[in-house]
Amino acid sequence: MLAADEWVAASAAAARAEVDGLLWRRDVRGAAAAVAASSSDRGARDSAAIDGADIVEADASPMGRVLDAAQRLNADIPSQLDAFERAPLQVLARLHAVVAHGFVPEDELGRPRSADAVHVDDPLHLGSLPAASVAADRLAALALLRLVLASRGVDPSLFSIPEHGIWQQGRPAYVKALRAYASGTPEGVRDFLVWNATAIGLGAAAVVVPATG
Repeated sequence: MLAADEWVAASAAAARAEVDGLLWRRDVRGAAAAVAASSSDRGARDSAAIDGADIVEADASPMGRVLDAAQRLNADIPSQLDAFERAPLQVLARLHAVVAHGFVPEDELGRPRSADAVHVDDPLHLGSLPAASVAADRLAALALLRLVLASRGVDPSLFSIPEHGIWQQGRPAYVKALRAYASGTPEGVRDFLVWNATAIGLGAAAVVVPATG
């Protein structure tokens, strides 16, 4: 199994150590609500930046709408933790409806594709798209970092900023990791898991307690 691969195991252990260190920080625990709120906001901004919307505040511009969508997504995640344990696909549908509102037709919100698309929006230039016949199964294999980290008890308070770790590694590395995962090969999935664990570790290390007053 890939979990036993030395590179995956080492990367996962390093990421877990960073998150554990974050959870034990007295300054973080003393300002838990503020840290979680700051993490959500910073994560949304880093997520939007990866998609090309590197701005500070949401507005009515195309980039501002991307940031607004990312902020709405992160704000909704805490309320979905219990449901994610019981019905992960239902939560994925819910979050897709939240983040894609205003970007796709209403009848497509929260639904896997039912037909193969001829023209698709591919801002990252991944260059490939799963067939509609396997789209639902592929969705079932997806894992949203914040939800997974919280639901598995790794970061139950949602302090860490995994999106920052993705941003810090850079967009080319992000695209490479997604392509590696999409390849379905053991080597590709291993590379994705190492990249993913690195993002988690970097995101935990980046947390700062917001200034007050």
